[in-house]
Amino acid sequence: MYADQEALEKAVGSLHEWFHKKLDAASDLVLSSEFLSKFNVQEITSLKEDLEKSGYVDIRVVVYVRDVSEYYVSSLQQLLKASHKVSDPSSFKYDFRPIINKFRRVFGDVVQVKKYDRSVLKDECVVQDFFSHCCDFFGKNIEGVKSYKDNSGLSLESMYLLKGYREKYHGSDHNRFKPDSNLLISLMQDETVNYKRNKPKLLDSVAALLESTHANDMMWLYKQYGIDICKKRSKNSVDPAELGENPSLTDLFGPPDHDVLQDLQLEVIHRLASSD
Repeated sequence: MYADQEALEKAVGSLHEWFHKKLDAASDLVLSSEFLSKFNVQEITSLKEDLEKSGYVDIRVVVYVRDVSEYYVSSLQQLLKASHKVSDPSSFKYDFRPIINKFRRVFGDVVQVKKYDRSVLKDECVVQDFFSHCCDFFGKNIEGVKSYKDNSGLSLESMYLLKGYREKYHGSDHNRFKPDSNLLISLMQDETVNYKRNKPKLLDSVAALLESTHANDMMWLYKQYGIDICKKRSKNSVDPAELGENPSLTDLFGPPDHDVLQDLQLEVIHRLASSD
């Protein structure tokens, strides 16, 4: 954090200078970050100008778009790491369409859209898939790329435990990470902690609700890029009134496996009790 605007501008200026040095030192460049999606048109334009000033004129932009319900679960997991609140799926917005459009507005037709689906990704890994496109673009192999199939997501039972912990001990703190809950998260994600990891999967009726609120954008994505992220659901969408503004995890996923939840609690206690 910075005490004043002058200090912030100085820090940004130093970072900008460092970035230009990196640009000038390389002949080929790969930029990859989820935070790029948060750039506005002016910031994207500035980035393009910076690249062109350093001689990068042959540019390709790759955007990955995933299933709406999977994106919602991922977003919810990130939210629970800093709050006990659960986002309302009826008002949730996956902004893939405006993200694509603002990059197209600046970069034009060099923007490519890919489906984030392990079944179609190279080696079922988005990192391997992305760098395979980089290899094609640069016309050479890129060595040392590691697979990253697991996005360090939380299991369903660990989501229940984390939400309960945050609600009890940090009930009034939202969008704020805490050292103790960070420790709990790291323990639950530690592969050496022995418990069954049930992948969180939304109830079909909740997933159908998310798809219904994104129907126009999904149709646009299919018409523009031939990418279909809509899945056939066995149930109709749930009535938003049934969920309310503050749905529970059970409303979204159904109940947890209580035996697994108890195993997880005991494993975490054991790890803490036996640590130095």
